[in-house]
Amino acid sequence: MGQNRHDSLLDAVRGIAAQAVVIGHASSAVLGESPLNTVLGWASYTAVLVFFVLSGYVICGSVLREYRVTGSVDTVDFAIRRIARIMPPYLATLALVGLFFTMTEIGREMSARYDLSLLGFVRSVFFGFTSHDAVVLTPVWSLRLEVVLYGMIALAAAAFAAEGNWRTVWCFALGLIVTFGMLRLAFMPTAIITFALGGLMAWARPNRSAALLSAGPMTSALAALGAFSYTLYLIHMPVILCVSSGLAGQNRVLIYFVAVLSSSAAAFLVARVVERPKTFADLIRRRLAVLRPQVS
Repeated sequence: MGQNRHDSLLDAVRGIAAQAVVIGHASSAVLGESPLNTVLGWASYTAVLVFFVLSGYVICGSVLREYRVTGSVDTVDFAIRRIARIMPPYLATLALVGLFFTMTEIGREMSARYDLSLLGFVRSVFFGFTSHDAVVLTPVWSLRLEVVLYGMIALAAAAFAAEGNWRTVWCFALGLIVTFGMLRLAFMPTAIITFALGGLMAWARPNRSAALLSAGPMTSALAALGAFSYTLYLIHMPVILCVSSGLAGQNRVLIYFVAVLSSSAAAFLVARVVERPKTFADLIRRRLAVLRPQVS
């Protein structure tokens, strides 16, 4: 019961943070520059920081619990769980972005600013997108940072568990990925700090942190927002742009609210298909179990 309340509040915070990002982006796209838009922009920025803290808390907490129970960390299964969580909504986002640029009038008008080549989409699948690739229409820059952070955690766990020369190898690999992130990816230092803050919460006093996060009478109701928060975060910009184009000439406040609500509705529907991490993780494990005898 306590764990359920804990998970519910984490979902609630994720959901609120995702809504804050959508509200800020809709304000910028529909209402234009204003003091309110500046405030909402800062709220969106703060929400992204909250995402990194929550991610650090959840990921590091999961790794620490596994180590405390088993005395080791299964980095392969860690990667499977992360892929199952991240990739299905992300691939759905790539497909949606492709449809946006090819099937909508506003998308075709905007297409000259972006690289819509097959190569651009292929490199985007592996998070190698550039500032000109179509997928950057969505806020995937922060997702790429998350992927790098997951790599850091996996390498750190491998280095901690290894001995002798292998520990040196894993530490060297960790140093490389940290150096790459710091030198090549904007916002990486802030992402590391906020992610580490969440990790420290999970490590220092897990029971007290869980008790704190479990408080609040509206937790269960707000947790519903977290069920599709990841998908919402990824797909809301194409939805907002389609609504603002389709309702052009109408009252801007009306367009704004329709855009925000439509983003949530679309994300809810898409998430029912793509946000099934346990199902996808089991599928990957079964596929690997089939392939392993063939390889050996």
